[in-house]
Amino acid sequence: MSTKISTPSLLTSSNRANWQGVSLEHYLYPAYETPEHTLTEHHICFYVGQPLIYEQVINGKLRSLNCIYGDIVIYPAGLTQKLSWNKNAEIIQLDINPALLTQACQDASRSHKLELIPQYGIRDTLVQQLLFTLLGELQSGLNNSLYTESLHHTLCLHLLRHYTISQADTSYIDDPLPPYLQRRLDEYIQANLSQNITLSDMAQVTSLSTSHLTKLFKQSQGISLYQYVIQCRIARAKQLLKHKQLTIADIATQVGFADQSHLTHHFKRHVGVTPKAFRQL
Repeated sequence: MSTKISTPSLLTSSNRANWQGVSLEHYLYPAYETPEHTLTEHHICFYVGQPLIYEQVINGKLRSLNCIYGDIVIYPAGLTQKLSWNKNAEIIQLDINPALLTQACQDASRSHKLELIPQYGIRDTLVQQLLFTLLGELQSGLNNSLYTESLHHTLCLHLLRHYTISQADTSYIDDPLPPYLQRRLDEYIQANLSQNITLSDMAQVTSLSTSHLTKLFKQSQGISLYQYVIQCRIARAKQLLKHKQLTIADIATQVGFADQSHLTHHFKRHVGVTPKAFRQL
């Protein structure tokens, strides 16, 4: 297949989101041909366009593949490839820094050896959901760092479980988060509710890795750190709603939500009524 190299349209990008170790782009490609290149990051492609046939030369071997909506391709870092197709293609692509996956493996497994296996045209509902959710976060402009870090962490663990040669032992340990670390975490969260609290920040406060903290906390509380922080924000909002001089928009800012609609969405989900209705009770 000989196709003129042309420029894709970038529809959405995480460039300004300040994600750590992960980037996501949503592209609309014309008929396209890439030069031969070696990947420096793990690469996930989620195809969301019309059916097409594309050719790939990977490590010198030619392969022709049918591609339909929902197909996923996983390319590990270090792989040398050249790709081409002869019609429009819409792709959500996610790149993961190998250090991020290696750290997740070390945190969750007895074995530190890691080799991601190439996958072509697979179906994986969880990966699809995670990519759509990350794309939605970018399109919404909310940039909730804690939420996106949790999604990145979930994706890394899923890749370790299902697409590595040495399967990682990612079973949760039995011990809960020690009470003194829970207190330290609570103090930090309460003092920073108006801020963009990240998983990395909380891990630093507890002197644990993000993976270790996530597992200990889930074992201790039965919910994720993201859900816990949302609950803390809602609890503070309920207290502030008693002060009639504060507008709901002001309260949203003080408890760390992006805006009033963001607060209303989570408040109604947790409390059953909107902040305005709660204030009138």
